[in-house]
Amino acid sequence: MPAFTRKQTKEFFKTTIGCRDDEVIEALEREGIEEVEDLVDFVELDTIKLVLENMRRPVGTMEDPDDSSSQIPIPKTTLGAKAVMRLQASAKLVSYYEEVGRGATPGNTTWKYIKAFKLEDDALKDRAKNDDEPDVPKITKALPILKWTVAFADFLHRVMGVRKIPLAYIIRPMVDPGKIGPQEANKPYSSGYQSVEEEWIARALHDHALYRDDNAKLYHLLEEAMRGTVYAASISPYQRKKDGLKAWTAVTSQFSGEDKWEKLLKEQEEIIHKRKWLGTGSFRLEQFVAQHRNAYILLTQCAERVDYQLPNEFTRVTKLLDAIETSDSQLQANIALVRSDKTGKMRNFEDTVSFILPACPVARRRTGDRKHRTNVSEVEGTDDTPEDVGKISSVEKYVKKGGRSKYKAARGKTGVELRFHKGPEYKALSKEQRDELTAWRNEKKKKAQPEGDKKRKAQPETTKAEASSVVTKPSKLRSIAQKIKQ
Repeated sequence: MPAFTRKQTKEFFKTTIGCRDDEVIEALEREGIEEVEDLVDFVELDTIKLVLENMRRPVGTMEDPDDSSSQIPIPKTTLGAKAVMRLQASAKLVSYYEEVGRGATPGNTTWKYIKAFKLEDDALKDRAKNDDEPDVPKITKALPILKWTVAFADFLHRVMGVRKIPLAYIIRPMVDPGKIGPQEANKPYSSGYQSVEEEWIARALHDHALYRDDNAKLYHLLEEAMRGTVYAASISPYQRKKDGLKAWTAVTSQFSGEDKWEKLLKEQEEIIHKRKWLGTGSFRLEQFVAQHRNAYILLTQCAERVDYQLPNEFTRVTKLLDAIETSDSQLQANIALVRSDKTGKMRNFEDTVSFILPACPVARRRTGDRKHRTNVSEVEGTDDTPEDVGKISSVEKYVKKGGRSKYKAARGKTGVELRFHKGPEYKALSKEQRDELTAWRNEKKKKAQPEGDKKRKAQPETTKAEASSVVTKPSKLRSIAQKIKQ
């Protein structure tokens, strides 16, 4: 039994579409649009344009309404722009209802439903037309196969097929969507979904005439993602038929099975329950919090594939605070304040993080070091980096900039900068300044002199006479030995 009675059909075309005259409705009937469900065959704009052309230039005759025994030429009719727009939008909505398994009725084909669908459908079409297709995620060391399956599934939500539906509809867990749920008021989709796109992905039928083209495109995307990896052999059996769905099923069953997700789940629980932060090294609290946050995200992905109860906000905050073991008084005070706020921060992970991060002792130390190194102005110095910059008290700052050493030197009693001075600079100094600079250099060399050199210099020097005797002594011994032999 048709969903629309003859009266309801006529009312739809008159009220919803805007066909005020019965002649226009009769013209649409002559073009094959007798029922609302017939609009499924007139989704494309070119088809509607052909209908309008035939209405303006009709061919054939019809019975004369004033004389049933005679025939008259079919009168020409036309539709206004508003009616044409509504006719096409209605055709798309009826087609959508058919694809997701919901029939068109007088209640869900009013202009409110048509308008709501048109807005979302136009957005999807614009995205398919204007957006550049994103790069295919590749399997790499940074994106191993298990995490890649999640990234690739998300990627398919951004790739439009020839049906102007995201290719994610092909790899949904249930090929048969089952019975459709109740429809949202004044919305074209069911109450269990948030948008037309979401319901389309969950319920678009796989027996559509264009499904094969979308399935082949999925295969080519999989082949590109796995090209040159050890996983490429998994999809080779489906190369001839370009069966993307079977290729995806083979990959996920081999490398993304339940056992793999259970292993990942245990690793992330290890991070949340056993890893500690002591705050004694250079590892900041912010980095430790990022580990907890990332672990929870991965647990969320695991929970979609294995039977697992995700920790609530209170548990997440408790585990984070228990993992922080520090003697820093400021951080301890902030943690105590969080623990006392049972109905506030203790039940909101991100609020807790925002409250305790400013008290991180590692971050404070590193900030203090940077301030100490950058609180003085820069003075250009020598091209070579002083080896003892860290030991010389006169050097208050040292940074590398532009390939040259920059540091501020202290000044002596005469006002001279205690540093190396080039020729013109040195000549411009007064005698007192030169003397002070020379004394400073000698003191600097004395401090930098190795202990061995100091000991050698401390020994008394050998006199020329002693040196001479040492040199001539072996020659005298040789002459004496020769005389004895003779």
